[in-house]
Amino acid sequence: MLTCRMPRRLGQHFLRPASVERLLRVIAPAPDDVFLEIGPGAGALTLPLAGRCARVVAVEIDAPLAQR
Repeated sequence: MLTCRMPRRLGQHFLRPASVERLLRVIAPAPDDVFLEIGPGAGALTLPLAGRCARVVAVEIDAPLAQR
């Protein structure tokens, strides 16, 4: 599990693997879909989603997470 100290003002929540699988079933990405993900964090959803669609554009405003 990822543990980070984040500023409260960002109101961040990190996804767990079981949540990611549920989201992917609901989203049902198609190979030609393009997604915009706001706040990808450590990439828990970004990476599996990228493997199932044409493109993911991920925007992260938290500098330490963006550097990863």
